[in-house]
Amino acid sequence: MAVAPVTAHTLKCNWRWPTIPGLHDFKGELVHSASWPENFNYHGKKVAVIGNGSSGVQIVPKIQHHVKELVHVIRSPTWIAPPQTERMLKGNSAEIIQSIKMDGDKFTPEQKERFRTNNAYYRGFIKAVEEQVNARFKTQVNNDHLAEASRKVMTDHMTKALGGNKELMKAMIPSFPVGCRRLTPGVGYLESLGKDNVRVVTQGIARITDKGLELTSGELVEVDAIICATGFDVSFCPRFPIIGRKGNLQDTWRKESPSAYMSCAVSNVPNYFVFLGPSAPIGHGSVLTISEHVAKYIVGMLKKCQTEGIKAVQPKEDAVRDFNEHIYAFMPRTAWSGNCRSWYKNGTADGPIIALHPGSRIHWFHMLENFRGEDYEYTLDSNNRFRFLGNGFSVKETEENLLGI
Repeated sequence: MAVAPVTAHTLKCNWRWPTIPGLHDFKGELVHSASWPENFNYHGKKVAVIGNGSSGVQIVPKIQHHVKELVHVIRSPTWIAPPQTERMLKGNSAEIIQSIKMDGDKFTPEQKERFRTNNAYYRGFIKAVEEQVNARFKTQVNNDHLAEASRKVMTDHMTKALGGNKELMKAMIPSFPVGCRRLTPGVGYLESLGKDNVRVVTQGIARITDKGLELTSGELVEVDAIICATGFDVSFCPRFPIIGRKGNLQDTWRKESPSAYMSCAVSNVPNYFVFLGPSAPIGHGSVLTISEHVAKYIVGMLKKCQTEGIKAVQPKEDAVRDFNEHIYAFMPRTAWSGNCRSWYKNGTADGPIIALHPGSRIHWFHMLENFRGEDYEYTLDSNNRFRFLGNGFSVKETEENLLGI
């Protein structure tokens, strides 16, 4: 088999600055959350944090205690979920969660030792976490009862955390469905917004000057540092040319919505595989288990090629087209298609959902279990597809295998 390149750069590796006029005219410290300088000292300074996605939600409460003043600029409201443990205490896993010993947001040394020495207990804890994560999808599909219950839980949590502050509630609690944007627990985030040294700004930024932020109202907010928690390039477009049978994949995916076969293979680009490509369940839960399943699928394909005399393989164009037709038909019934700006839709409010799988995590795992060979095109290294049968002997008959070495 020829070389099989595999890309594993994922969506969240190519960070980008916000497109605000004058951004680099700023004379203070300019920082992006994904490129944090080791020597950045924000203590005692007036700091602006732009963005309330997952990064901004984590940064604000971490630095709020240490800065002189924090100006938090948000473009739109976002749902902030209760802490994971709080939600799990209300579910079927309450008993095992109640037994967990924590030191703040970390496991105590005694708890770690119990995990290490009691496999059944540790497995029960992992299953409890998985149960909680996997249950989320039920609230994302058309289910008015669950959706309304989820909205009420989130609204009550946010109202309490914001101390009933009407102004902050109006700025922070969305009208779009729960899950339209990525849910973030945001421990301490909402509480920090009501602190005396925090100002929440919902106006747009007209431009950045050498001294700070000029708002659309004309007000100049002078700051010592600006932290841009403004995310990544989520277009799926490769950062380097990938030349297939019909040209550069960069050009293809810039002209049309990125599409892949079951998130990990691309038509007309033979022997090319990708981790967490278009339509992976990256918004559904842990990336670790998702990556494990992709790896198994790719290795299975490579093994087939190595043992069956296949030198090139690619998904058929009609298979990719049919897969994406199903996605486009399915997605309107989900909360992800709501009227919110989301990286699920490449940062747009009304674009197609290109980042997520049309189903649950378990649904996606099962989809990858059985290899659908009929959806692929093969180029063999000979004119006879059975040449790989070779000399009539199996590798399982080698002396080493027979002796169990």
